[in-house]
Amino acid sequence: MEPMVECVARPAAWRYTTRSEWSTDGESTWMRLAKFSLCNRLSVRQLMALFALEPGHAGGLGLLQADAWDLTSLGSVLGLAASKLHRGFLGGPRTVSSQCSAQLRYCDSCLAVGFHAAWFQWRVIERCAWTS
Repeated sequence: MEPMVECVARPAAWRYTTRSEWSTDGESTWMRLAKFSLCNRLSVRQLMALFALEPGHAGGLGLLQADAWDLTSLGSVLGLAASKLHRGFLGGPRTVSSQCSAQLRYCDSCLAVGFHAAWFQWRVIERCAWTS
């Protein structure tokens, strides 16, 4: 006797795995997207297709500036207000390029518990305010 296999069609309005309680106020967009992509097994290219204003952007997108990201879509999928998401970025192109590190900077203790603050990218920050 062959086992019965039930095929379930994917719903038209496919949703992703996410919970707003996975995010903390002040958390960087990088960390929010890292958690989201890990839980949904999405590549960077797939994240860009979902959330970038111009998904085919040749140079890739930075996570320091909000202007390249669709905050409405990002907020809708992550279940967060656009204002909370906006705080996960650092500012405009001039501010970011002159005063922030382009390489990821982080506190080992914060990262170990799944938290990264966008403000840690500022070059003037030398140590974490929460763990020091």
